[in-house]
Amino acid sequence: MLSGVPIYSHSEEDIKMFRYVTSNILLRGLCKNRDIERVFGVSSQSVKRFKKILAERGTNGFFADARKGTCYKLIPKVLERIQIELNKGRTYSSIAKEEGISEGSIRHAIKLGKLIKKKQ
Repeated sequence: MLSGVPIYSHSEEDIKMFRYVTSNILLRGLCKNRDIERVFGVSSQSVKRFKKILAERGTNGFFADARKGTCYKLIPKVLERIQIELNKGRTYSSIAKEEGISEGSIRHAIKLGKLIKKKQ
């Protein structure tokens, strides 16, 4: 509060906006890290982390869509080999170990329709 007037408000569930606003207040020099930690009961590490994100990446650091990765190991040749093994009835874990990938990668490829789970 500045002179008894709130400087910002947001919904209770909006954690991104909370982190942005508190980091913005810190970068403007309106209070110290310790003040945010004490008033809101957050860790000093999280205060430092989100202050750094705002300083380095700006607003996009808080509100841009999450990074979407790709499984660079599941190229067409590998998918073909995995499909053959799935057709034989092998388990995800045994195939994953052999191919050097995670079971989750296989499950995700099935979910995306890149692989077809053998019907039992």
